[in-house]
Amino acid sequence: MSTRSFSLPLSRWHHIADRIRVFGETKRTSALAVLEGTPIRNALTDEQIAALKQRGQKALADLTTARTAVQTVAVIRERLATANAEFGVNAVLSQAEGKRKEAALLRAVANVDLLTKVPLDNVNTVLSQQKTEREYGFSGIRPAVVDASALSSFEDEASVLESEAAALTDAVADLNRNTLSIELPLDLAQAAGLK
Repeated sequence: MSTRSFSLPLSRWHHIADRIRVFGETKRTSALAVLEGTPIRNALTDEQIAALKQRGQKALADLTTARTAVQTVAVIRERLATANAEFGVNAVLSQAEGKRKEAALLRAVANVDLLTKVPLDNVNTVLSQQKTEREYGFSGIRPAVVDASALSSFEDEASVLESEAAALTDAVADLNRNTLSIELPLDLAQAAGLK
């Protein structure tokens, strides 16, 4: 099997791995379809037998290609993981994810509707005014357990965190421009669009 080394940016290797995976799955599906066979109801001619044997050999070759594709994708992913750790991609991705999650938390809290809730200091007064309504399915009131000013800065903080996360995502894109060299079987490289 002929191989060749390719030097590509980290981001491109993800696409190459995916193309090789899809190519391998196609070969696997094709091989299994032949190997599982089709029911035969009539006697076969010598030519038909020869053709079926030939299809069987091609199925075995496709299976070998599918297996090589699986192994190659594993190598690419392993090398990418090592390179990502070496260049700090994983750390930056983790920081960006943390900032996005924190921003989402702050936005959820900032969106709590305190304006339609009764301030805690007024709960008993409002409840005493609702006495007569209790007989008609009174469902209670929702108290504002904190003052609206306690949540007012969360929206701004979330925006800052989202900006920081976007900057970190840009940093990941920059880090993914680093190149990585991997030896690939030529048939798989061609299937992935490499020349």
